[in-house]
Amino acid sequence: MNKERFKGMIIGFILAAVMSTGAVMLAANTQAVTRDLVYGVSISLDGQVVQFPEDSRPFVMVDSERTYLPLRAMADLLGLYVGFDEVANMATLSTTAPNVPAESRFITPNQLHAMMQEGNPNLVVLGISLADNAGISGSFTIPHIGTIAMTGGPYTTASTAANSRRPLNEMEEVLSRAGITADSTVVVYGMNAQHVGYLAWELTILGLDVLFLNGGLTGWAAADLPRGDTVNIADAPAISNFAVTNYRNDEMNIGIAGMINALQNPNEWIILDARSADEHGGIITGAGGSSFFGRIAGSVNIDWVTASVPGTQNSMLRPEAELREIFAEVLDGRSIIVYDLGGPRAARTWMILDYLGADVYVFNGGWQEWSYALDPNNNHPYHELALQFSEEQTYAGDAGAAAH
Repeated sequence: MNKERFKGMIIGFILAAVMSTGAVMLAANTQAVTRDLVYGVSISLDGQVVQFPEDSRPFVMVDSERTYLPLRAMADLLGLYVGFDEVANMATLSTTAPNVPAESRFITPNQLHAMMQEGNPNLVVLGISLADNAGISGSFTIPHIGTIAMTGGPYTTASTAANSRRPLNEMEEVLSRAGITADSTVVVYGMNAQHVGYLAWELTILGLDVLFLNGGLTGWAAADLPRGDTVNIADAPAISNFAVTNYRNDEMNIGIAGMINALQNPNEWIILDARSADEHGGIITGAGGSSFFGRIAGSVNIDWVTASVPGTQNSMLRPEAELREIFAEVLDGRSIIVYDLGGPRAARTWMILDYLGADVYVFNGGWQEWSYALDPNNNHPYHELALQFSEEQTYAGDAGAAAH
């Protein structure tokens, strides 16, 4: 049988009612049933017997006399895209690539797998903070966000230093161990969505083409894609000679002086606090710790987790329409500065707002640096202005600052 005809029969049968969208959703059956199954069924495509993995063999259900085929294996043969919606508990099939615009910073597991299969020499897959989880086969890994961090500027405290950036020459050396060049497309993933977001933001500052794996390692595993051997760049030799040619720091990062300027020009700027409601309300300092409770005056609070699909460890973003609704209050045409406690949550939020077309910056020092300015004992040059532009600020004590 002709392959295209075979495809047409299958697709026509399961997609006839939904060809306008190019996708079909199959509800996962969670009801326990017992059936007699017969294995050993052979499937032929264009006269060639299809080889299936041992754990994905076709079978016949005796009482219905129907043959059942493994979804992913058949989808790969037919050129279909497979996914899984954890919230709706549905497997998804699509005749086209999932709805990720060409200029998006996000990529699906199936799209990444297809790119890796093509063998593009400019593709580098980089994981971070995987802990004991097996990574994506063939990827490089960064053990922790500290690998790309160092002490910061003259007013950086011990607690804020952890999320400050290395100088360019050190970043170039670290990334050369993953074979990154100025022409690379880097796909980032991990188990900690904050760290992945921060890594993506850092690499974008360095002028790299960066994509965020939407769904993360959880989504990769749910799509039943290969996991296994990775290369820890902390132990790897340099395999390229990466040199930054398009340093975008001024386009994406803003310091405390820039934050003060924005607060003095509210017609041009709006401030977004990506922390939790309790942090924004001055009830807690947050997991990283700071010497003061409180918030930057007039900032809009949108907790970074609200942009994620529940139950996905914050690795899967909501659809674009929902994201625009969530961030509607700050998408008003003004430039946006995002802050959190010390960078990672703000960086993840930056990626989303940039994707939505906003002119957006990260205040990398966050509330930790702002708290340092609030403390009169630190003789910070912006102490008085930090006091003027703070709300609900109360001293948390040395214990709050040491909590990092």
